[in-house]
Amino acid sequence: MANKIALAFMVIPFLHAATVHEAQASWGVWEAPAGTCIPGTSGSSSPLVDTYNNGDYVGYATSVTSGINWFCAVNQDGAMYGPDGFRFGFAYTDPTGTTTGTWARAVLYRTSNETGTTTSIATVMSDDYSDTTRAYKEVNLSTSEVDFAANTYYVRMDMGRSSSSHAVRVYFADLGAVVF
Repeated sequence: MANKIALAFMVIPFLHAATVHEAQASWGVWEAPAGTCIPGTSGSSSPLVDTYNNGDYVGYATSVTSGINWFCAVNQDGAMYGPDGFRFGFAYTDPTGTTTGTWARAVLYRTSNETGTTTSIATVMSDDYSDTTRAYKEVNLSTSEVDFAANTYYVRMDMGRSSSSHAVRVYFADLGAVVF
């Protein structure tokens, strides 16, 4: 335990977006602003072009209500230092909170380098939370779910709205290593 505490202090210069929850220390492994990800499609062969990047977030063009998605490759940005687990986080604004029809979502996928099998391992969905302003939510993952030597990872960020007056925004997704 003392080694893990000392280790946490040794990596302080490498921390970004650090959080502390009930004696957990977390440091960033990967982060991607939504505007840097690749736009997906919505049942058509052409990429969606009805999004705009305000430098801080991706949101809807004025009158658009169709679903929008982005794909982000997850790269291991930092050294791992033997974490006790991971956390997958997502920052968004859903002005309707738990009301369905308007939402933001991020899903972390894992693809086996050996078999090519892809599975979703974590999801953050805005409709699961009552926040109606900018929010950051995260889910915990075990060390067995994140193994950069055996798998590749990507994130799909989506948003949808039932009314053009709903200002849904997607800011970023991230993956952090956790030391208890």
